[in-house]
Amino acid sequence: MFGEVTIGESEKVLMLLASANRDPRKWDRPDEYIIERGAGGHVGFGAGIHMCVGQLLARLEGQVMLAALASRAKTIELTAEPRRAFNNTLRSLATLPVRVTANYHLSIPPNFPNGSLSNSEQARIG
Repeated sequence: MFGEVTIGESEKVLMLLASANRDPRKWDRPDEYIIERGAGGHVGFGAGIHMCVGQLLARLEGQVMLAALASRAKTIELTAEPRRAFNNTLRSLATLPVRVTANYHLSIPPNFPNGSLSNSEQARIG
């Protein structure tokens, strides 16, 4: 038995992870990305003996990358609608078109990619 449904012998059951973390009984506005939402209780990295052993590293990488982007970007805006990737078991995006406007009040490190900035880039930064 699963709820009111009886699963017979030799019947197959398909688990769809794409529905995880989207139960409106648990999550307020589950189809929206809410940056302030607490991460407790989600199953994105599994749980118990089935938890992802790399989840702490993945979370740290995400925090470092987002903090670095936020400190260097004046604005981040969508330039078109995101396009979902088709997958039977996971929810993900195929594209997320954005425009990032740099915060030009930052100093450029000496090891900037490509060795140096053009004259027009140096003038914009000041």
